[in-house]
Amino acid sequence: GLSGLGATSNFACEASARFSVAQGGDATFYTTSDDGSAIYIDGGLVSDNDGYHGMREGSGTFALEACQPWGSRKITGASVGTGD
Repeated sequence: GLSGLGATSNFACEASARFSVAQGGDATFYTTSDDGSAIYIDGGLVSDNDGYHGMREGSGTFALEACQPWGSRKITGASVGTGD
């Protein structure tokens, strides 16, 4: 969580990573968030769990090629209130 940062509402964060896989195939990516989150791979939206809502899981599937370096970006945000 982000509790160490002192942010409890009205914040956003972004984490970036590059990865590759030894064996290609479909991979499912997940987020769980209270309010918005999304996963992008090479600029394309894979999992859309955005918007104001209570805690829920979002997922999406992406076909990965073996040994291909992929870029990934996950964006997460929160709002004031419960999000219900």
